[in-house]
Amino acid sequence: LYQGVPRARGSSVFSGLTFYDPSRMPIGGFKLAIGIDLSYTESTSADWAVAVVVMLFGSEYWVLEVVREQTTAPKFAQKLKALRKRWKRAPMYSIYYGAEKGSIDFMRTIGVPITGLKRGGDKFIRAQPTAAKWNEEKILVPMTSRLEDHELTDGKRTCAEDCPGCGMGLVDYNHLLKGGVRMCANDCTGCRYPWLDPFIEVVTQFTGVKDDCDDDVDALVAAIEGMGQSPAVMLEKVAAMPRPAAVSMSQAPKFRNESGGAATMAILF
Repeated sequence: LYQGVPRARGSSVFSGLTFYDPSRMPIGGFKLAIGIDLSYTESTSADWAVAVVVMLFGSEYWVLEVVREQTTAPKFAQKLKALRKRWKRAPMYSIYYGAEKGSIDFMRTIGVPITGLKRGGDKFIRAQPTAAKWNEEKILVPMTSRLEDHELTDGKRTCAEDCPGCGMGLVDYNHLLKGGVRMCANDCTGCRYPWLDPFIEVVTQFTGVKDDCDDDVDALVAAIEGMGQSPAVMLEKVAAMPRPAAVSMSQAPKFRNESGGAATMAILF
């Protein structure tokens, strides 16, 4: 949907970007869910197995982490177990409408407690409720720098001078000086989201009609759909994120363009 009008098949279903500030995370009053799309292959040209961690805060859905792998089922199961541990044993959901149920059942037998959500229709139809939330600026992604703003030096990612991740209140010891060049530590906001560009690319290019890649959308839909069944989880106990300062909905910033619409940016892929 866009302004109440359904998108035509073959056109982009998700439009615009809305951002949250990763340095101002809430410490309570929200829910977490992990949406999963299961595709198992080690081929670099095949589908991706994807998990998307989403937080519901008020009426907004914040995308916190995405795991994308082209790997086998046992290897991805280990990734999912680690992901769930990081996010305080958040519930996991996956959409199925046929044979996918077997993949969900297999994961459960090897210790990954995925709840299957049976949904009819094709990918285009199933994506519509989630796309409506995205287009209404209800689904937010972290505000951070693009990976192209960093250069690799001795295997480490180097901050460019205009890296937003180095201007958001991070203290000096988060960066190492090497040869006069400031190096990002692992907790640098600008380098914490290597999944962000691929995720945005897949979602914003999704049409629901013979897309080359749509796995991230399927996982995002599963997280949003499952959120209604998700119990509350306290983020300050989650090891994956530093303990943040408290922030209310009125304080939590959104990033808008000058016209007041969803913040958008030109992205080159």
